[in-house]
Amino acid sequence: MYNLKKILSVIIILAFGLTGCKAADIAVDRNAEKSAIADENSISGEDGSSTYDSTRTIDQIEESDGEKVEGSLGNEDKNLDDENVTSAAELDFLDEDGYYYDVESVVLYLDTYDHLPGNYITKSEAKALGWEGGSVEDYMEGGAIGGDRFGNREGILPDNSYTECDIDTDGESSRGAKRLVFTDDGQYYYTEDHYDSFTEIIIVDGEIEYGEVYN
Repeated sequence: MYNLKKILSVIIILAFGLTGCKAADIAVDRNAEKSAIADENSISGEDGSSTYDSTRTIDQIEESDGEKVEGSLGNEDKNLDDENVTSAAELDFLDEDGYYYDVESVVLYLDTYDHLPGNYITKSEAKALGWEGGSVEDYMEGGAIGGDRFGNREGILPDNSYTECDIDTDGESSRGAKRLVFTDDGQYYYTEDHYDSFTEIIIVDGEIEYGEVYN
């Protein structure tokens, strides 16, 4: 009887030992399985964290690169715009053989070529064509009166020797009230009220600036 109890005790102890080992193995297997699933989810994006972060990082990089490219293109456009900025004196329309009527073009033409554009003729030259007053375009296509001496009888301008020409007469029926008065040494005065007042015109770095008013 004693031997039977002893045998049963041994069997029970062995049974508990085997059961504990199996449970431990099962726990290990379950932990390993959970770890594998977590790794899978991290790669596949099932938990929405790892894949999202990676995608967001790529998007941020692409967006940053895009901004850099756009910024670079913007700078190139600005540089091109700067290169295309030229003064009126450098433009092709101020060809020496061209016809010009507005005050700025005529001033820059005089400053460049030291003579009036070819569309200007003196009063005596116009009279030789039959002109008696008003617009000279009926006698010379595109013509304008200019090149005669301006006496400065009112003494509004500084003492000097002046020449005058009509301004903005292209297509007009009369000579109008606008005149440019200038000297051989590069002084320019513009009147829009037929000699009642003048505004000095100065050329700075090839650009027109308006200076002192004389009246």
